[in-house]
Amino acid sequence: MNFKFFSIIVGILVVVILILSGTYYYLFEYSKPSYTPITQTSTEQNQYSNNTHTTTQNSYVSDITNTNNENINLIQDKQDEKDANNIINDDNKSDTKSSQITKQNNKEKLAAIEKEISKQQKILEQEKIFKPQNTNNNKTNYQAKKLSPAQEYLSLGKNSRLEPQLSTENMKVYVLDGKFLSDYRIKLLKDMLAIIEDNSKDYFLSVFVKMLPKGEMSLTIYNKDIIFSDMKKSYKYISMDKISPYIKTPEVLNQYVAREEIIERFKLQTKKEGKGSEFSKHINSLKTGLNKAQYFFPFCEIIEITSVK
Repeated sequence: MNFKFFSIIVGILVVVILILSGTYYYLFEYSKPSYTPITQTSTEQNQYSNNTHTTTQNSYVSDITNTNNENINLIQDKQDEKDANNIINDDNKSDTKSSQITKQNNKEKLAAIEKEISKQQKILEQEKIFKPQNTNNNKTNYQAKKLSPAQEYLSLGKNSRLEPQLSTENMKVYVLDGKFLSDYRIKLLKDMLAIIEDNSKDYFLSVFVKMLPKGEMSLTIYNKDIIFSDMKKSYKYISMDKISPYIKTPEVLNQYVAREEIIERFKLQTKKEGKGSEFSKHINSLKTGLNKAQYFFPFCEIIEITSVK
C-alpha cells in the first residue's frame, strides 16, 4: 500500500519536472533570439563603412595634397620664370649701362684726341719743317727736322683721302695721294682689315693704304690713343731689343712691356709664302702682318706692314 502510494507520488513529481523543464526551454531557450549573426553583420557593416570612409577620406586628402603640390609647383615655376626674367632684365640693363659708359668714355677720349690733333697741327704749321731751308746765300742745306709721330700723321693726312666704305667709328682708313679704289680693291681690303676689327674697337686707329707697283700695297697703322695722348709726357720710349725675344709669340708681348713704356715704330715685314699667284701671296702676307700687328696696339705708335719675297 505504501509502495504504491510512493510510486504515484514519484510519478507525479517526474511529470511535474518534465512539464517545468519543457516550459523553461520553450520560454527561455527555444524563443531566445540569435544576436550573434546580427552582431557580426553589424560589425562587418561598420568595418565596411569605416573602410569606405577612410578610403574616401584618404583619397580626398590625397587629391588635396596632389592639388596643393601642383599649385606649389606651378607657383614655383612662375617664380623661377619671374626670377629668370628679372635676371635677364638686370643683365640687359647692365649691358645697356655698360654700353652707355663705353660710348661716353669713347666720346670723351675722341674729344681729347681731336683737341691734341688741333694743337699739334698748329705747332706743325708754326715750325714749317716740311722743306729744307737755304739761308745766307751759301746754299747750305739744312736737313729737314725729323717728324714726330704726331707730325708725321698730320702730314700724311693732307694728301690722303678717307675711304668711308672701309672706315668704322674707331678705325679710319685713308688712301695716300688721294687715289680712288676699285670695288674689287675695297672688298679685298675689307676682308683684310676684318682681322683687326675686334681689337681695333679698344683704340682709335688710322690706317693709311699706299698703292705700289704691280697692284701691291703697304699698310701703315697710327695709334692715335698713344700719339695724341694727354699723358704722352709720362710715357717712356723703349727699343725693339727689349721685346725682340718674344716677337715670334706676339700674343705674350704685352706681358713684357710696362704700362708707361711705348715703342715709336715697328716695321713688320712678312714673307710671300704659300701657293697661288704672286699677288695672292702678297695679300696673304699682308693678312699675316695685320694678324700680328694687333698685338702691338697697346704700346706701339706706328706699325708699318709690308710684304717681301
